[in-house]
Amino acid sequence: MFSNLEQVVDELDRIAAESGRNEKERLLKAALQDELFRKVVVYAYDPFITFGITPPESGDVRFGKGDGDMRRVEPMLLNLSSRKLTGSEAATEVEKVFGTLSYRAGEALRRIMKKDLRAGINTSTINKAREGTIPVFAIMRAHVFEEKRIKSWPVAVEPKVDGFRGVHMAKGQKPQFYTRSGQEMTSANDLAAEIYAALPKTSYDRDAIAIDGEVKSGSFNQTSGDLRRKSVQADEAIFYVFDVFPSAVFEGEKPASYQVRRQNVEKLVKELHAAGVTRVQQLPRYFANSHEEIYNLFDKFVAQGHEGAMVKIQSGTYKRSKSHDWLKVKPSDTEDLPIVGFFNGEPGTKNADGFGGFILDRDGVHVRVGGGFSDELRKELFDDWCEDAKRLGIDPMVGFKPGFTVDPSISTVGFKLLGRLSEVEFHEVTPDGSLRHPRHLRFRDDKADEQSVPLAA
Repeated sequence: MFSNLEQVVDELDRIAAESGRNEKERLLKAALQDELFRKVVVYAYDPFITFGITPPESGDVRFGKGDGDMRRVEPMLLNLSSRKLTGSEAATEVEKVFGTLSYRAGEALRRIMKKDLRAGINTSTINKAREGTIPVFAIMRAHVFEEKRIKSWPVAVEPKVDGFRGVHMAKGQKPQFYTRSGQEMTSANDLAAEIYAALPKTSYDRDAIAIDGEVKSGSFNQTSGDLRRKSVQADEAIFYVFDVFPSAVFEGEKPASYQVRRQNVEKLVKELHAAGVTRVQQLPRYFANSHEEIYNLFDKFVAQGHEGAMVKIQSGTYKRSKSHDWLKVKPSDTEDLPIVGFFNGEPGTKNADGFGGFILDRDGVHVRVGGGFSDELRKELFDDWCEDAKRLGIDPMVGFKPGFTVDPSISTVGFKLLGRLSEVEFHEVTPDGSLRHPRHLRFRDDKADEQSVPLAA
């Protein structure tokens, strides 16, 4: 069906131009039957395949005539992803390969390396069209605490640290922290390398272990800023470990119980400290025999500056999804929802010609959020929106109501505002499924594109 990258990029553009969701999915499903097209999609969207280098802009390349024979391009991609090619050698090889390609074949390769095929598709769309095409990185997450979920006592209770969730693993002998959505947390590379170098001095196989926890650098806002700036190493970051298990769990291996995994945490942290790695800490653990004891521990943790408490069922196993074996106790009701739209300020107000707020998607219900923003943040977000509007080809002045929204299933990779997650606090859920008095608390970029679909074996 497809014999080169020129043909693949032509088909991607055809899929991108299709506005109807059903027809877009039909075209994608048909194209994914082709081996070359499917390979391009996997290289672009597999979260465990990264290239460690930004491809050159089209204007900086002297293109050749090659139509993009994948047999000539793929060795470079493999060497980049395995980090056999890095630094100046990688840049030289990338420039050389691009120089052999036509403009259209080069455009296909640029999209692969930027991890965005610009076709209005995402991992969910791809796996819906052909199940199991893209492995989905999924970690264990907690439900909101409900007393009825406790079936036996005692339960373990740990402080809920207000940081960035990070899982330390080595893929192909390359140590890395992965975010909730399976993206590389490159700003913590130095800490990842330090842990990896010390693991041979412990009882654990450094290439077969997953270490789950929270990476924290000062306050959450400081942590968020440090870890979003990919070129800046979070030198003061501490890794608070709360789970240790074989990395094969992400490939279907049955995990051990919480009690066993907690023993692994204590043993690993002790051995890492003996090896000189002091930036890895374990979270304290307490036991509660009643709901009252849980609430008392929660009050204690909050007084200490923590975000809340985590209640863990001792017999529970590690699940790559939300589980009632983990329950979170927080001071107020909050949800993390994706931004799917924007609106300008209300007429007659100082924000009428700027940022009024954004529109979130809550299971198909639009939630308008206009509070929780400083004047400085409003200006920054309006600038981001103007860039998004330009990319969408629309006027950024969309008015107060109804504003502008996009379909939540459309890929927002490369957008500045659309697609980001906003953590909002609210008073209650309304009968129609919206939120009463929602207020923006902060962005949760660490949870971007978070999935609950198990990682394909």
